[in-house]
Amino acid sequence: MIASRCEIAYVSNLAGCFGSQGGAKSRNNNGQAAVARAISILNHTDRAMTDNDELFEKLGGELHLKKVIEDFCFRAFQDAELAPYLADIDTEQLGTLQYQFLAAAFDGPFEYTGAELTAAFAGRGIHGPQYARVCGHFADAMEAHGIEPHLIDQALGRLAIYKDRVTGDTNVDG
Repeated sequence: MIASRCEIAYVSNLAGCFGSQGGAKSRNNNGQAAVARAISILNHTDRAMTDNDELFEKLGGELHLKKVIEDFCFRAFQDAELAPYLADIDTEQLGTLQYQFLAAAFDGPFEYTGAELTAAFAGRGIHGPQYARVCGHFADAMEAHGIEPHLIDQALGRLAIYKDRVTGDTNVDG
């Protein structure tokens, strides 16, 4: 499934706001990074969906993805704005579920059999800004573990596909 341009634009805004590849840019930049990020994502996402090599392997496979997820979980649990959403979640359990979900989402050798996302997140009050923070932490963790910027873009493009299911929002342009 290829992400729609609306989803890609959403991810580019996330990246622009949370600066996963911004280098010296702060998380509160003026949006210029979002434009550059949108162009980068548009240039890489379609190719990513048709490459023979799975994104999972390009991201370093099981061991590397697990290290990224561990870093991501640490970052998410340290975020005061996300703390209320994570208060009743065990870090180890979150890491396991994140690995299962991401391995499946990134074409890895794993089939996600957890709860359907809409049902799993229903009533938790997670909306676009919280989803953006989560994606920002994941992008920062990938960057910290040496994943190439174009692969981070591809991963964020994949995660954009699931935004509406997690937040309960609807995508009006399809």
